Amino acid sequence: MTDRHAALDLEVMSALRAAVPVPLVLHGSSGVPDEELVRAVKADMTKINIATHLNQVFTNSVRATLAANPSLVDSPTLPRPSS
Repeated sequence: MTDRHAALDLEVMSALRAAVPVPLVLHGSSGVPDEELVRAVKADMTKINIATHLNQVFTNSVRATLAANPSLVDSPTLPRPSS
């Protein structure tokens, strides 16, 4: 997902948390805005996977750096994600 407009069903999440004795994990938070992720944590979501968002931030940073520095070829000098 390339935009972040997905909504979580917090009622279902809370019902699941009450019904099962194991930690809840959100596999795939792509498209979920930060505010929704905060609400998920408050609804007892134990773990949230955010790899796609981090990959997008990293990739966009690398693209911008390479565009600004076309002669750059040393991968250790590429930027690291900051958010």
